[in-house]
Amino acid sequence: MTKKKTKTRQRHFDLRVSEPLFEAAVKRMREKGSRTTSQYIRELIERDTRSAANEDRMAHLEKVVAANHNRVAGQIKGLAVANRATFALLDAAVKAILSYLPDAGPTGSELARSRGKDRYERVLRAAERSSSELIEKLAGTEDRV
Repeated sequence: MTKKKTKTRQRHFDLRVSEPLFEAAVKRMREKGSRTTSQYIRELIERDTRSAANEDRMAHLEKVVAANHNRVAGQIKGLAVANRATFALLDAAVKAILSYLPDAGPTGSELARSRGKDRYERVLRAAERSSSELIEKLAGTEDRV
């Protein structure tokens, strides 16, 4: 049994171009290694139709990436709000704890107060550092949105 090869019907069209454009096309055809102008034009058309499909896929991917970026940026903003709330709660708790610590006595009260202030300042600086790092990261994402 031999399989019959079915030929696809080939269509043609005439193309009129100016002499300089024709010479440039022939020169480019030879550079590309095409044997005939028909083969060169066929390759150009095939490449163009394939690239149109790729452009559609790229546009879809760009939309997906942009949507994901916006979603992540929104989540990061939510984290920033949560971070500020945590900092406020920590601040209130530390103030309450440090203000109700018993004094060490009349001679040690100033020492205890200064130690409490030092501890409070360290906590504030640590919280401020983490908050400022998050805000810097947020500022970086807002520039890209």
